[in-house]
Amino acid sequence: MTIPDLDTALRIATKQTRERYLREHDRMSALAKEFGLEPENAMNVAKTLKDHDDTDFHLVIQAAHYFANHDCHTMTPRMAPIPGFSAKWLGAPNSQRRKAICQLTGQDNLTFQERPNELRLRLMDAEHHDQPDLIVTQPWVRSQPTDIEHAIIIENKDTYQAMPTVEHAICILGNGYAATSHITTLLPWLTTIPNIIYWGDMDANGLDILSKLRATGIPCTSILMDTTAYRTYEQYGTQLDAKNKPLTTQTPQPTPGLTTEERKLYETLCTGTDIQYLRIEQERIPIRDATTILHDQHHWPIDIPGNDIPNNNTK
Repeated sequence: MTIPDLDTALRIATKQTRERYLREHDRMSALAKEFGLEPENAMNVAKTLKDHDDTDFHLVIQAAHYFANHDCHTMTPRMAPIPGFSAKWLGAPNSQRRKAICQLTGQDNLTFQERPNELRLRLMDAEHHDQPDLIVTQPWVRSQPTDIEHAIIIENKDTYQAMPTVEHAICILGNGYAATSHITTLLPWLTTIPNIIYWGDMDANGLDILSKLRATGIPCTSILMDTTAYRTYEQYGTQLDAKNKPLTTQTPQPTPGLTTEERKLYETLCTGTDIQYLRIEQERIPIRDATTILHDQHHWPIDIPGNDIPNNNTK
């Protein structure tokens, strides 16, 4: 069958396809006129913004005019003084909005002063236990602690804050995948600590984070992240994410950093095979249970007299 012309093609196309085609071509014409672009280049920008609504499209035009005439290398992305913008609107360096703005202005990138990576940690000894956290934003290479024998990297903030006093130890807030990207850069001496523990959520992401963390060169041992731990605490599991949306199964990906037992749990949590919940959040596990494991199995100098260890299993 031969379709004689564009009008005929649009008439027989679905409503969604027709509307998308007309919107992209309207945007192409507007961009070509506004910025003096060749139609092909204007269409490339229109396609970059194909999933963005009209408000976003007009904000990109406004932003492109601003950045074509202003130097932004001393600003962070949130500091751009453009009316109608939210602080997070520009997004990450590889966002579609930034890409479209660069296409319109002929720049390779927007040379912002990006926020530095940061890592939160605290000294766990009695002398410093109640002092403010340390925030590391550049490599800690001078005056580094020399008496640290134990380190634990904890994924979630509630558990991080609830960890008890331990001599010669530090507690690091992993904050999900964030730690895997810059922990060894900001704490180059971490790998010299003889006893490093990782404890995160029992879900596919938590175990993937563990694998990626080991790939950075950190020889950490996990606690409460295997099938035995899952069965022990399964009653505290959830099928909802942080936005109360149902968790979904996924295809297991390579995780070369996991042990056999950790990989077994990872695959189970990816596929949902023979389990009720795809996630057991770290905060649901009693702190006392974790500290007992650290004391009994990893020789942490933690005093566990009766029930004096705080227990944050209150959710």
